[in-house]
Amino acid sequence: MAITQRYVNHDAIGGDDGTVEVPAGGGVGPWTLAEFLTQATGEDTVNVKKDADYNLGASDSIDGTGIVANNTYVYVRGYKNNIGDMSPGGLYYGGAVDALREKHGLPLRNPLAKWVIISGGGGAFDLLTANAKSNIIWENITFSDVNDTANNLFYALNPLHNWRFNNCRFEDARYGIYGNFHHLLVDDCYFGNLHTGTLLDFAGYGTAALINSIVDLKTNVGGTGFYLRPNTNTSQHCTVFNNLFIGGGKGVQVRDGGGSVSIYNNTFDLRRVGNPVSINSGAGIVSVVNNIMICEGTDQHAVVRTWGASGSLTMCDYNLTYSLKTGDVGVLTNPYYTTGVGAITPLGDNNIEANPQFVDRDNYDYTVGDWQFMEEGKPDAAGKPRHIGYSGKPSAYDIIVAEEQV
Repeated sequence: MAITQRYVNHDAIGGDDGTVEVPAGGGVGPWTLAEFLTQATGEDTVNVKKDADYNLGASDSIDGTGIVANNTYVYVRGYKNNIGDMSPGGLYYGGAVDALREKHGLPLRNPLAKWVIISGGGGAFDLLTANAKSNIIWENITFSDVNDTANNLFYALNPLHNWRFNNCRFEDARYGIYGNFHHLLVDDCYFGNLHTGTLLDFAGYGTAALINSIVDLKTNVGGTGFYLRPNTNTSQHCTVFNNLFIGGGKGVQVRDGGGSVSIYNNTFDLRRVGNPVSINSGAGIVSVVNNIMICEGTDQHAVVRTWGASGSLTMCDYNLTYSLKTGDVGVLTNPYYTTGVGAITPLGDNNIEANPQFVDRDNYDYTVGDWQFMEEGKPDAAGKPRHIGYSGKPSAYDIIVAEEQV
């Protein structure tokens, strides 16, 4: 391995392990983070120390290129004092919930929670780009630009294989993640103060999963939390499981392609006119199960499907819908709607129209206050009803079981 267990602080790689690497093409070390991503091969690791922001400019935005061998990964991990102390179980771990609370000035569940910050400093450029670089795992990093006219915090120029973001934050830009993937996993991440959280274009086969995350969009623009544009390949599958969507004009939008999309155990609170789930023409097979969908007005639709879509909605059941708009609180007139036709079909018999009585919506606590709705979800294989809506980060076992039931 060319680089093993490298360390980086806000100045450059090499600041904490006493060694210096020569940059590609010669020159004086230590390497920059961009050079690490370009040169890294499988199982190389860079641990990014939380001592100050890692600031980028347009001339040194991170551009990772090159191929990493199958079944090996390059790791970029944030840490405070010891490797792993920002990861789950570590002293400084925060996760999506504490990221949301910090963003809105609320007390943290873990007052010590920290993330390493990679910042564009307000520049109008893509903060992180990748061109066919595969098998990269990011952990405990905040990507921020403080410029909502900037393009993307992360941009995939060409199809990327096996990218993962764990316990990361994407804040203060136009798009969080944008681009073309074959395989993408976003787990326990926070998207804040953005127009659109994630916009994915798929080339050929592929899978994508947004799980255990919080998408907290601007409420003054009609952005989308998770925008999927798969192509016609039916081997594609997208999973949207156990997320909290706040703000924006749409929670999840599916359009222009084949494959299948499973949307289950999410809580949507748009706080502006729009639809939690939008299925546009050309969408593939879509399942909408065990979700809580709060709209801004009783005249809004929780799930809207464009008439004439070539795909199909295979299941729309065990969901709870309601309006919490000030002055217009109540059940939705047409919660599930197909444009030009009327009610969505097929529509299950187990959907609920009621106020979930969130514990403290104003302070972003979306725990369901009425216990009878907690276990109204689609039963598991043993016949036990599952919970509905977002419930924080569950175990890997819970994810597998839920996936099997949809």
